Order: sequence, then structure tokens, then C-alpha cells
Amino acid sequence: MALSYDIQPTRYLIGSGSAASTLTASYSGNTKTVNVGGMSQLVLGVVYTPAENGRIISIKVEVSFDGTNWLYLTTEDRNGGVITIHLREPENFTGATMATVYPFTRSYPIAHKAARISIKENGTDTFGTVIVSYMSSGK
Repeated sequence: MALSYDIQPTRYLIGSGSAASTLTASYSGNTKTVNVGGMSQLVLGVVYTPAENGRIISIKVEVSFDGTNWLYLTTEDRNGGVITIHLREPENFTGATMATVYPFTRSYPIAHKAARISIKENGTDTFGTVIVSYMSSGK
């Protein structure tokens, strides 16, 4: 039996289809919270355009059971019958060439009330732009 979802809303989270958001060196300028209660999958669609060569964006995804207390997602390694759990650190993407549009997606399993997505860019002065959309999937 194939996996199917009854509900898959898609929305813009940061920026919009016609207007990108300018990044900063801090997460605080580009942080949004989405209600994902009842969903099991969160997919981010990111369109990043660096303003300088070699810039790096960091994407941080946190989850919450109550919309107030935020938790990191985790990853795990299995070695010799032992599972080691690690905090899922912010994920980095490098935009090699300035003014080039880099579209990509990232998927996250979720079973929480809310997710908080934050994005920033390294650098000190000239920052690139980003549009982030999301789709959450559930029954």
C-alpha cells in the first residue's frame, strides 16, 4: 500500500513568490513559526540568491509540543548495537556564485504542535535574499 496524505497545504513562510526577504547575520530577522499539529512531515522549499561568492546560509528547525518551549530535532547513529542520539544542528548550504539562484528542498519528520524555522547568512555587510515556502503533510 502506498503512502498518501489527505492534507498537504503549501504556503510561503519567509518572503513570497514575488518578493524575496533580505537575509542578515542573525536568525532573529528571518524566523517564523508554523502550526503543524496533526501533520507528520514538513518540507521546506528554499530559493537562495547570494549577494557575494561563497556565502553560506544556515537553516535551523526547532519543534514544540506547546508553541512555547522549543526543542531541536535529533539524528542518530547505530554502531555495534548501540544507538547514539545527536542534536540536529543547523544545516548549512553554500551559494558558490553571487547572483545565482539556488533552489532546493529539505524534509523533516514531525509529530509536534508547532515548528519554528530560522535562517541566516554568514557575512558582515552585503547579504543575499531568500524565499522559503513550506508544505506540511498529514491525514
